Amino acid sequence: MMLPPSLLRILIVEHDRKRLSLWIPLFLLWPLILLLLLLAAPLVSVGLLLATVLRPNWQVNRMLRAGAWILGSIFSLRGLSVNVSGPREIVHIAFW
Repeated sequence: MMLPPSLLRILIVEHDRKRLSLWIPLFLLWPLILLLLLLAAPLVSVGLLLATVLRPNWQVNRMLRAGAWILGSIFSLRGLSVNVSGPREIVHIAFW
């Protein structure tokens, strides 16, 4: 089962000393995003129904698959770690 990332860490190191270490708790945002999705679900359903009725050749299935693809991409961010090194600074971003 894929779970969304719960923490984001941003670390910036300049000349071998920490300049910024920031922990962002993403698990506090997920209930808000879920509430917004639940509020938007009836509107999206009506829009898809109207699109199907008014334009039968229109590919509604593609839109539904795009929504699942976006959620899958967000959920697969867990474990992603990005390190960027420059001549003076190192930036590390990690999702947990």
